[in-house]
Amino acid sequence: MSGTAHACVEEAVVRAIDTLNETLAQTQQVAKTRDTVLVDATSSLDSMAVVNLLVFIEDELAQGLGIQLDLTGANAFNQEDLKTLGSVIDALRRKLGE
Repeated sequence: MSGTAHACVEEAVVRAIDTLNETLAQTQQVAKTRDTVLVDATSSLDSMAVVNLLVFIEDELAQGLGIQLDLTGANAFNQEDLKTLGSVIDALRRKLGE
């Protein structure tokens, strides 16, 4: 994956977070940092918000990079991939064959 495509993945995730944050209460807003916890006891997100985020990421990757990925299927991610925003970005880069 080129440096440009590498950056595009992160930009797609940031845009997806912006879209998700529009649907969340102020107290549940997702910070756009790599260490933001997504799936853990300390996360403010429920499972539906995580699924919505993954769908928004799918949409952003399709629009921005022309890539169709199923990120909500049974084998899309392992639990560690979903722990933080950074781990999601890293998993996406692996899926796209950096």
